[in-house]
Amino acid sequence: TVSLSVSYVGEQQIAGDYSNGTTMPAYTVTDIFYKYQTRQWECQLAVRNVFNQDYYAYATDAYSSYEVASTRYTALYPDMKRNLFLNFKYYLR
Repeated sequence: TVSLSVSYVGEQQIAGDYSNGTTMPAYTVTDIFYKYQTRQWECQLAVRNVFNQDYYAYATDAYSSYEVASTRYTALYPDMKRNLFLNFKYYLR
């Protein structure tokens, strides 16, 4: 079995920005899944973020208090680059 998944997430507001002045850009991520199964064995392979997109699904306003006046900045939390998952199963039947 082979399957393809394409996920599109539109532009979003960041956490903590109550004036909604800062947005996160939209992104698209593509995943491919493969599964081979016999009566006793099963092998699954998943390649996530096939095209190695740089994106983040979460950002928040943050403040630095190292100086006398607090400095506002946006903290970004990047999501995973391309990654592989491989799984083998053996069924005791």
